[in-house]
Amino acid sequence: LHILLMCFSWGCLLPLGAVVARRFRMGRWFLLHKRLQVLGWAMQMLGMLAAMLHCQFYSLHFRNFHALLGVAIVGVGTLQPINAIFRPHPEPKTMMRIAFEVIHKGLGWGSVMMGAANLFIGVVAVLDLGFHTLTAIVGTVVSVCCLAVPLVVLGVDCRCSCRSKAGVKKDDSVVPSLQ
Repeated sequence: LHILLMCFSWGCLLPLGAVVARRFRMGRWFLLHKRLQVLGWAMQMLGMLAAMLHCQFYSLHFRNFHALLGVAIVGVGTLQPINAIFRPHPEPKTMMRIAFEVIHKGLGWGSVMMGAANLFIGVVAVLDLGFHTLTAIVGTVVSVCCLAVPLVVLGVDCRCSCRSKAGVKKDDSVVPSLQ
């Protein structure tokens, strides 16, 4: 359960929410970003709870690098919505707003990258802890599939952005840019 919750949280929902905030600033992007982040945050908390309950009955708490890194990542992930509560208005662009953007974006992207890395560190930990190899295989496959979602969305957006900047029409013929 821990593996699945963390894969969907740190492998799909939280990175996808960050991609939406970075690349899709139109329409209701902020609402989508917020919903993805809240759902991802809730799943990470349930994943943390699942790990803690497992350790309570079958193991020791925080005994390997994956667990220690996971606690730090979940801590930073939990600070993000608190940080967002104190978000200054975007206009005018004050020093407080600039500081908020640096902290929120820096911690957000940093935790997303570390969370994705910790998914694979967790697969190694599963093997080190003596779990069945099938558990590690499932963890790897689910991690890769979950991480593919935000990467595909980002790739499609980047391709569309590059094509529109180059003046490419739908039929792939190049037309001069009007800029």
